[in-house]
Amino acid sequence: MRADDLLAAVFPEALACQENIQSDIAISPHPLIREMMKDVLTEALDLEGLERVLGDIAPGGCA
Repeated sequence: MRADDLLAAVFPEALACQENIQSDIAISPHPLIREMMKDVLTEALDLEGLERVLGDIAPGGCA
């Protein structure tokens, strides 16, 4: 129950009925969401590493 309360506090549209949402869910500026997005994009996904690999694979990239 506390997890649902926290989710509703920082990301209220996540608990809304998805049939009633007409557009994309906006990313909240809440500090928890900002930290999570940073972690996902820099640690879990290693976006910079992926860009390096894709650049090396692309035609004309490093061999």
